[in-house]
Amino acid sequence: MTGPRSGPTPPEHLGPALLEGLHTLALSGQTRQVLDAALTMVVTMCHAVIGNADGVSITLPRDGRYNTVAASNDVVLAMDHDQYDTGEGPCLDAARHGERFHIDALGEEVRWSQFVPRARARGIESVLSSPLFDTGKAHGALNIYARTVGAFAVHEKQWADAFALQASVVVTAAQHALPSAQLSGQLVQALTSRTLIARAQGWVMHRDDLDADGAWAALIAISRSTSLPLRDVCAELIGDGGDPRPDGGGPSGVDP
Repeated sequence: MTGPRSGPTPPEHLGPALLEGLHTLALSGQTRQVLDAALTMVVTMCHAVIGNADGVSITLPRDGRYNTVAASNDVVLAMDHDQYDTGEGPCLDAARHGERFHIDALGEEVRWSQFVPRARARGIESVLSSPLFDTGKAHGALNIYARTVGAFAVHEKQWADAFALQASVVVTAAQHALPSAQLSGQLVQALTSRTLIARAQGWVMHRDDLDADGAWAALIAISRSTSLPLRDVCAELIGDGGDPRPDGGGPSGVDP
């Protein structure tokens, strides 16, 4: 394995050429073979961008079970198959529940008692699994594995979400053959929302002296307590520096 590469650029700095290429992938994914090729390109880009990653894969449900449709190397492919064989793991939970699963240190992990020993035997210590969505429903996962403890910080999580979004767009295009204009609009809207949420997360981190996960939990708590969409909560926070909740209280002590 090579040493750590330089850190990633925040996803709001995605260049127009890269966005255009990803959109082209989405429009091309009309058959399973082409879809898998497009997702392999997403995996390749994700692996190149996230410096601490030792491997990336994408899991999708097919023929009644989960399958790895793109993987950057044999180790991550084996990691995925260990989860399919045991029926447990962050990849499967992200795909099933539509939530991100981030494990900083597998040696301290108490979940997935069958999967974790296999993963550590393969030299993996950190995992980041982000859900894919098809028309709003959980539909697979993008999985990032690392041999070092604590490999994934806030920028890596943002990039993982951004590439999971691209993979979701590709899958949606293939599944539903959506027209170009609709896909383009969805992609721009989703990327704008990601950027807005990332900015609000940083603002809450600074205001309340929280880490990235704590700020994320605080934003989710506000969204749930006010019944406002997360994007609207973040827009209000960034727009005027205020707090969208009626009581104006801080997020401390609020469970997401």
